[in-house]
Amino acid sequence: MPCEDDLDTWATIHSDPSARYLGGLLTRTRSWSALAGTLGHWSIRGYGIFSLVLKKSNRCIGYVGPYFPEGWPDREIGWALRRDHWNQGLATEGLHAILRWARDEMKWPCVIHCIHPENAPSAALAMRVGSSFIGPTKLPLGPPFDALEYHLYGQRF
Repeated sequence: MPCEDDLDTWATIHSDPSARYLGGLLTRTRSWSALAGTLGHWSIRGYGIFSLVLKKSNRCIGYVGPYFPEGWPDREIGWALRRDHWNQGLATEGLHAILRWARDEMKWPCVIHCIHPENAPSAALAMRVGSSFIGPTKLPLGPPFDALEYHLYGQRF
């Protein structure tokens, strides 16, 4: 599970220009709220986003895991990494592990990924781990993001 020590990584991820794909840039304080909300998801649902931690340094470099808040189209597997850890196969490795966990331990019949339509690298990653494009979807993110159609990817187990 994520912990307060992961805040620096969350703040780095959510202040990066690519955070526009995650619903928008966040200040450090709003990143703390997002982290706290993730921990609340664990409390409410009994599962949630995991921290991605490098074994050799025990340092959090991002997150990956299941996400299913109120109003969401289905159970999502999401991910985000610090930019300095992109293109190293770490998101792919984390996604494969979480997909196996969702299928084998949680017994989910399917998962989705809600991806910003301009986020081609995440769409390619979703397809690389076995998901396919389903179609457009709207997410209950609030203004101005609720007007945007996200691309829904997913897979059945």
